[in-house]
Amino acid sequence: MRILRTRNFSAEDCRLGAALCTIEEERLMSTVKEEVQALLDKLPDDCSLEDIQYHLYVVEMIHRGIERAEKEGALGQEEVARKLENWISK
Repeated sequence: MRILRTRNFSAEDCRLGAALCTIEEERLMSTVKEEVQALLDKLPDDCSLEDIQYHLYVVEMIHRGIERAEKEGALGQEEVARKLENWISK
């Protein structure tokens, strides 16, 4: 199993992260159009087209990560913390 590197996310990204998790849960019972509408409803009214594109990208990466974890397995938070601690202490 691999731990994927991610970019640093802002506080706004983290706030939307919870919304994206909700979107992922709803995804199984929705169409792509409904999913995009749910994302748009959660973004601020003054967001830019670039903001929308970025968050669509994040949603797609979440979907890919979930699919990969389902196929290949994933590490639990405790195991990652233990491995990180071992790596840092070396």
